[in-house]
Amino acid sequence: MAKKDDDAKVKSRVLSKVIGGTIATLPSAEPDPVTFSGGQGWSAVVIGSQTLIYNIQTIDLSGYTIQDMTVFPQGILMQDMDTVPIGNTGWVGAIKRATIVSTTPINEADLSSTNGLTWNLPGSNESTHNLINILQGRIQVYLEMTTFTGLQLAGQSTWGSGDSTAAEKIWLCDAYLVPTIASSALSIPDQAFVLPSIIAEEPELEYMMRLSRSLEPVY
Repeated sequence: MAKKDDDAKVKSRVLSKVIGGTIATLPSAEPDPVTFSGGQGWSAVVIGSQTLIYNIQTIDLSGYTIQDMTVFPQGILMQDMDTVPIGNTGWVGAIKRATIVSTTPINEADLSSTNGLTWNLPGSNESTHNLINILQGRIQVYLEMTTFTGLQLAGQSTWGSGDSTAAEKIWLCDAYLVPTIASSALSIPDQAFVLPSIIAEEPELEYMMRLSRSLEPVY
């Protein structure tokens, strides 16, 4: 392991990743799968009366970790690169969207926990993720409008620690929880994640403590 000293190296970098949008069409009957037009990496699973549509990607930090360097995000920007999500007529109830940046892996099971109206997302008390490992999460609630073909943002909230990381990857996800209605469709915009960051060496004790926190995905 490289020795840390007072003359630590400091670099400024902008980390970024774009999850390509898609049009997700629910089947006319079960057990046919959800189909996707455009984009890569999209998956779906039925959860009771709802369907989870999600995409999970990563930003590789291994080039920094092999140098024993820490990533200090200076901000986390989540940017829709088109209009808001658009749904066809026939939606019943709210459409929820979760966009998450994490220092630990996120998988389908982590996004599939619901309790009534509550979506138990990574970092919440009902999840298996520690809040400190969620750099930023954002949940949005959309309702269908009757005056035009589209969805209206009805509410939004954020959570997360914004902590620095010594992990080898940053995990990104864009996920939707929609009512399961036959043949309905959801148009999903491209989602950009932008993290202006400082890359620096830390004193050895601080680095080892941060590395330990970065490798602890659960309570």
